Amino acid sequence: MLISKRKFIKLASLSFPLFIVSKPALSTFSTSAIKPISLMEKLADITEFGALSGDYDNYSIIQGLLNEGRDVYIPNGVFTISNSLVVKKNNQKIYGVGTLKITENNSMDVVVCNERTGFDMRGISVSAGGKQSGIYKTCCVKLIKSNAFSISKCSFTNYIGGGVQLLNCNDGNISFNSFMEAADAKESFSSSVDICFYNGGANNTIYGNKCFGYGGYGIVFQTLADSVRSTFINNTISYNNIAEHSSYGILIYRGGAQSLFKNNSISHNIVSGISGSNINRAKDNFSFGAGIYIQGAEHSFIDNNHISKCNTLTKDEMLAPGAIGVANASYVIISNNIIKDSSFYGIYINDSNHLADPSGVVEIKNNEVTNSNRDAIKINESSNVLIYKNNVSGAKNGVVVTQKIGENINGMKSIEIEGNSIKNIRGNAINISNLKFFKITNNNTVNNGRYSVNIIDSSSGKIEGNQFKSDGRSPSFINIERSEEIEKYNNVFL
Repeated sequence: MLISKRKFIKLASLSFPLFIVSKPALSTFSTSAIKPISLMEKLADITEFGALSGDYDNYSIIQGLLNEGRDVYIPNGVFTISNSLVVKKNNQKIYGVGTLKITENNSMDVVVCNERTGFDMRGISVSAGGKQSGIYKTCCVKLIKSNAFSISKCSFTNYIGGGVQLLNCNDGNISFNSFMEAADAKESFSSSVDICFYNGGANNTIYGNKCFGYGGYGIVFQTLADSVRSTFINNTISYNNIAEHSSYGILIYRGGAQSLFKNNSISHNIVSGISGSNINRAKDNFSFGAGIYIQGAEHSFIDNNHISKCNTLTKDEMLAPGAIGVANASYVIISNNIIKDSSFYGIYINDSNHLADPSGVVEIKNNEVTNSNRDAIKINESSNVLIYKNNVSGAKNGVVVTQKIGENINGMKSIEIEGNSIKNIRGNAINISNLKFFKITNNNTVNNGRYSVNIIDSSSGKIEGNQFKSDGRSPSFINIERSEEIEKYNNVFL
């Protein structure tokens, strides 16, 4: 039961006549009585103004301090509030070692910063109300059109819309925070998000966070249906640890062609246990998910990430299920990633809707992909793809590139598979179907179950300078069916 401080102090004075209240009661506290403050006086420990840890409503005290432009300090303890705290001034701070907790079964955001500059939150824990009522609600912290912000070394829990949610915010830093146990944690169809940027954001850094909300999504940059034009440029997502979500570990999603995505980097993150168990009710309840997923976001960089055990509960091949999935995008570089134990694909590039910029290139280079239940690298109807110097082992097939039957004449401009090491594959090391214009050069394949190179219904291809080694299981090194103008030069067979 939530008890106001006015009632608490009144009851205390009636029960104990000699009890002296050293802190002002809620009924006597007036922020209008505060005189202009100096820099030394700006820091306000909320307990010095009557705030109490436990089931007491501290909203009016803390909000009153914010209204006066104070920087608020939350000491050790759990301080309950009944309404959203709203940042009122530029460069305001909320920091400390204690916890801000909004009342349970509440969809209000705990802290809101709207059109402010320089907001700084450090060190505190924040618990939202846990009520499920849409993607914009039940956030621990929400920033709207706010810039040059910093949120660091905080802990967030019991949220839905976001541990931290940002709408069109720029030049910010979210670092070394912990996101623990979202309100829908470990549910198969979770929708909660640890960190999300909607409708635009530039020059933001997401660094060193522990995203263990165990909900739907780890880190999201996304345009939404109600955004006219969104711009996401020069954002960095790096050195975060993201685990056990049902949909996506990291999602970069461009919802409309009018929006601009450019120079967004995903690097040095650890992503694990993304189950892919969520379903799309608008698409026949197909399941979906990926460790890192890029949808329509051109000019993205994915490098030096460690991704493991993804899509363990995915049942359908919807969008681009895999440790790394890219759909409807070009100008994407995927490099130096370590991918292990993917239950679907290791890397999946899918442009079946032909929405990617045909002049762009997707580069997949220097990645290590091991133990994928399906293909280690799959390219589906994407133009201009370079697959270069990857180490692939232990998959259904190594590198698979396909185009729909009947679309060969308008097929991919260029597919180059060069310098890869592909070994211990259950099926084909390299599988090409219905393609026009491709090169397979200087690859090294070892001990694969079927063919080193399998080419079906394709034309204008070159197989040159490769080294193929078999342990005797393969029926032959190169298989070509219903294909023409396939050149073979200087290959070595061992």
